[in-house]
Amino acid sequence: MPKTHILKTRDCPRTPKPVSRALGRRGGCLVAALSLGAVIAQPASACFAVQVENQTDRPLELIWRAEGCGGIFDDHEEVCHHKAVSGNGSESYDYPWIKTGPVVIIRDSHKSDKGESYTEWSYTYHDGGFRDSTFKGTPPHCDEHYTIQFSQVDWLSR
Repeated sequence: MPKTHILKTRDCPRTPKPVSRALGRRGGCLVAALSLGAVIAQPASACFAVQVENQTDRPLELIWRAEGCGGIFDDHEEVCHHKAVSGNGSESYDYPWIKTGPVVIIRDSHKSDKGESYTEWSYTYHDGGFRDSTFKGTPPHCDEHYTIQFSQVDWLSR
């Protein structure tokens, strides 16, 4: 559920005299409330995209996570999108704006690791791209496209 913002009279900026006379005593609050409503009501659009190129011959699961996503897989609140990718295939996901700390998880359910029935590789944003890392950064601006090339060497690393 989206967070509701309540404006109080003391929170409203002073409006120029001609505007305040035309709108009345609380005209500044009306202008501020309408402006805030317009920002909140904007549709969620893509901010940045992350594509995974599976350069192995194995089918893999891809999980795109970030703070603020709805939890569509495994009831995990941070999961934005989940998709299977075939060997030598690729899939992409467009992260909506205002999502932070994106993580792309590549999972092989047919390869066990450290007592788990699957093996995972986590890719996070760091130094201008997505890397196999635990550092949780966020791209500094929108309109970017990132590609993770998951190779046979990566798969053999675990």
